[in-house]
Amino acid sequence: MQFHDDMFVGENARKHKQQLLWNLKRGKRQKNLYVITLADGKGRILELYHGDALQIRYFRNSDRVIVGLALGQEEAEQVLLRLVDTVYRETGGLNMNRYFA
Repeated sequence: MQFHDDMFVGENARKHKQQLLWNLKRGKRQKNLYVITLADGKGRILELYHGDALQIRYFRNSDRVIVGLALGQEEAEQVLLRLVDTVYRETGGLNMNRYFA
């Protein structure tokens, strides 16, 4: 797992960002945590995962780039919408890999 320096963070997650990242790096479970990653599949731009999914070895050992962090599903959806809107307004498209390069 990689963490993008300019990740989008929800209001509640922002209050605990350092602790959330510290726990993620160490593989600790975190209640109500959601992460947004760049998609690794064709035809998708982003993927949203509950923090529990990151307990699976596949995710812990993958080179996925986390570009968003949120506490709760509602906040995760808000962060996801804000992220897509920002990328579209700034680039005129939805090429997330280029935006986060």
